[in-house]
Parts: sequence; C-alpha cells; structure tokens
Amino acid sequence: METNIVDLIQYDETQPDIEDIMRQIRQHLAQKHGARISVPIESSESRLFESEVYGELFEANQVFDKTFVTSHLTTVRIPFLGSLWQRLRSQFHSLTIFYVNRAADAQMKFNAHVVRILNGIIQGLDRDKTPERIEALAHRVENLERRLQALEVPPGALPSESPKGS
Repeated sequence: METNIVDLIQYDETQPDIEDIMRQIRQHLAQKHGARISVPIESSESRLFESEVYGELFEANQVFDKTFVTSHLTTVRIPFLGSLWQRLRSQFHSLTIFYVNRAADAQMKFNAHVVRILNGIIQGLDRDKTPERIEALAHRVENLERRLQALEVPPGALPSESPKGS
C-alpha cells in the first residue's frame, strides 16, 4: 500500500513554511520516481550576483523538467466525413506528439544537467572567500602605505639622528 504524501510532510502547524513543504514534496517525488532533483539555491549572502540571478536560478530549478506537449484537437462539424477526418487527424497528431515528447524528454535531461551545473557554479562562487580576502589585503596595503609614508624623509630634509647600533 502506498503512503500518502501528506502524511510524510513535516511542518509547523502554527507557521508553515511553504518553501520547506515544497522541498519535501519534490524530494519525495524524486525518490518515488528514482530521479535526481536539482536543489534550488537558498538565499545567499554573496556580493557577486544581484538577487535577480538567484531568483532566475530558482525559477529554472522549478521548470527545467516541464516540457511535455499534450493533444489538443478542435472538433470538425461535418456529418460523416468529419468523424473520419477527426480520427485521421487524431492519429497523426498522436504520432507527432510522440516524437515531440521524445525530443522534449531529451531536452529536459539536458536542462537538468545545465541547472545542476549552474547551481554548483553559483554555490561555489558564493562559498569563495576571495572577495573578502581581496578586501582584507587592500586594507593591509593601505595601512602599509601609510606607515611607509610616515617613515619616508621628504626630499631636502636632513634625516634625524638615529641612535647608533639600530
């Protein structure tokens, strides 16, 4: 007997977190269907990208696998020939949709790989401490330049006597 997904979801009844519930549903469905899911990037403290980049990447994580085409035929209102024409159109339409959905399936697999790669790149860049290190090094260089300027003797001025032996 299959477990009801509603019974599996854990949430705080006083303040349910919709994003957390959706994450649990996606995880359950991926496990049920044996698929790998692409985990959307959570909010970031990064200074490298604008918030729109994270929003677009989140949307890409939501829709990368939603490409199937369904059949949509309008009815033909010609008495005898209309039903024959409708059956013939339906057969051709089904055949076309079969091949379109095969191509869409390949595209969705490609999209899943691209979205996972983008998630990895963005997460890697967010974890990178290079900007903070550059900022710290810039402050250090500024401090060293100030100290150097304080120690430099202006041209034409006599250096002060320093104690011998130092």
